[in-house]
Amino acid sequence: MAKFAESPSREAWSKLMRFVPPDHAYLRLRDVIGRLRALRVEGDMIFRCASESGLTPDLIELVEQGGVAVETLVERAAHSGGAKTTYLGLAAEAAFLAGDMLGTVRLLRESMKHENEWCSAEPHVIFIRERAAPEQLDLLDRAGIPRT
Repeated sequence: MAKFAESPSREAWSKLMRFVPPDHAYLRLRDVIGRLRALRVEGDMIFRCASESGLTPDLIELVEQGGVAVETLVERAAHSGGAKTTYLGLAAEAAFLAGDMLGTVRLLRESMKHENEWCSAEPHVIFIRERAAPEQLDLLDRAGIPRT
């Protein structure tokens, strides 16, 4: 793990996770994410590598603590198939945390366009609305972002 922290890359990630048995992959992934965060590995790199297997609560928390850039999330959304709504919603959260309200609205709208029976933009709308100042709530209302 220390080698990955010193020189993080997708190749190093593959080596780190290579011998994990499939029935232990989820728990190992969560453990590795926590350890890498403690070693102060860049959030974007952790997210890029770990999200290839799907999302965990740890990765969502990393986004919601401002540790992942909007661009990283949009890039992941482009390759996510049916989960595009979720990754774009997380990108909207990251934009909101960065103070980019226009980006927030744009990404929430895009997230809502890709909703399906498995993925909804609603958790991301709730995250943003719960933290928004009155003038930001007004902007969300005027932009047609639903109240939940």
